Amino acid sequence: MLVEQDLAHAIEAFRELEARHHSPPRGRAALDRVQRDAFTRAHVELYQLAQLIASRVEPEVQATLLATRRRVVVHITAPEARQIALGAHAALRPAKLHRPIRWDEIMLTP
Repeated sequence: MLVEQDLAHAIEAFRELEARHHSPPRGRAALDRVQRDAFTRAHVELYQLAQLIASRVEPEVQATLLATRRRVVVHITAPEARQIALGAHAALRPAKLHRPIRWDEIMLTP
């Protein structure tokens, strides 16, 4: 019963936060650091809530995803991974986004 209440509370919190911070600040609000930071914090919390909800609904699947994420992060942060040749003119650089990242765009968690 307590687990179901926690799950219901997490889902309610997720829906409320998603409704409040669905779109990033625009116009003058986009220039306001406080509003941009609030959007970023909200989407980090949304990601964490999504992880919690998934772990309660499908614990085996969530455990597998978490273990896979950890293996990938270990692999790409290993010293030998930095020495991989990507080709004559290729480079491994993340693209810089000029907009805030939403919770569902987060790919890896270290």
